Amino acid sequence: MTEKEEERTEDLNYYRLNLISMLKSSYPEYLDNEGFISNRSQEAAEAFEDAVRSGSNYLDASAEANRTLYAGLGFSKFDTIFAVLTEEFTKELEEEQFRPFALKMMPVCEDVFAKYELYENFEDSPEYDALYTEITGRIVTYIEDNGIDL
Repeated sequence: MTEKEEERTEDLNYYRLNLISMLKSSYPEYLDNEGFISNRSQEAAEAFEDAVRSGSNYLDASAEANRTLYAGLGFSKFDTIFAVLTEEFTKELEEEQFRPFALKMMPVCEDVFAKYELYENFEDSPEYDALYTEITGRIVTYIEDNGIDL
């Protein structure tokens, strides 16, 4: 393998690991999508290389690569559910239960999210309060019907 190929592989691994880290924390629904992860990592590495070839400095090229890597990942359904749980269900759940229960609630709340046109910074919109309230209600109903069984 040439030095250039090794450098490219390192770049891909760097972007891949960063993307996986982001997905684990806020977008677990994408973690099983190997095509998405591979394509995004490659596109980010290419964006970095293109920016450098065009004369950008390292910081600007890195910023361009990150824009490419995280494009479309502005609003997190998981983070919304997690926020609802940590703000509204502290009496029902222990701290270590928040994440596993939020993961469990993802498919339960999907039809609520489908009612809204979600976009980057949606949490700053007036519609977010309505979504938050609906998610809270859905979780209350789920717990009343099924309990908290992880």
